[in-house]
Amino acid sequence: MSEVKNLSKKLTFNKKTNHVTKKFNNEEEEEGISNPILQVKRQHLQFVNWLRKMQMLGLPIERAVIISKPTTKVETTPDNQQIFNELIYAESLLDKLEELDMKYPKPVFSKRKTSQLVDLLLTRHQTPIPDILQTYKLSKSEIKSGVFCPDCQTDTMDYYSANWHCFNCGLISKTAHLPTVDDFFLLMGPTMTRKQFADFTHNKSIFVAGKQLRALNLPFTGTSRGTKYTLPKHQLLCPLNEKGINDYTIPTR
Repeated sequence: MSEVKNLSKKLTFNKKTNHVTKKFNNEEEEEGISNPILQVKRQHLQFVNWLRKMQMLGLPIERAVIISKPTTKVETTPDNQQIFNELIYAESLLDKLEELDMKYPKPVFSKRKTSQLVDLLLTRHQTPIPDILQTYKLSKSEIKSGVFCPDCQTDTMDYYSANWHCFNCGLISKTAHLPTVDDFFLLMGPTMTRKQFADFTHNKSIFVAGKQLRALNLPFTGTSRGTKYTLPKHQLLCPLNEKGINDYTIPTR
């Protein structure tokens, strides 16, 4: 288990407080950040407890904080050098993997049990889906609909000849509507009919909108015009990571 940090300049670890500060290019401005070592320890404990709950016992779980930028300088006091047992630079990752290969020369899990664990991880994975309207105090009437160009983001796209077309930058795409499907479920409601999808994407043909929805293989209830589509449980078509959620741009009027 690893936590990758894309940080620059200098990190200072304080042993007494477990506080970490990051200094910027001018060496005068600094800010506090979450301690990545404590963060990966917490993730390690959570994962070990989850494996125990799932009856997946005996799997050794290693942890490490990986610093992706070789220019990042890490500093601490002489009595806190043990942090470097869990802090490595990305360029040393292969050496770390070779070390683990030597530490665990024989497989702990059989191929069958490994496959069971992989299936379990995939089925239990949940993408965090925030209540965006509540977070930003917006109403549904303020949301601007349409399929936005993934390249220039300056205009909505038109659908014809089996593709989405952007008249601003010339992009042609078959999948530009996927983030818009997520937008609808995140902003407008948990279910969507083909007419709602046609209206939200500005697709002039309800028939084509229905065909696009069916192609996504989304869970649905009902038949014909009464069919209502939903997202798979705790999943998005274009998942947002933690940073993506924090930086999420809401299309408003």
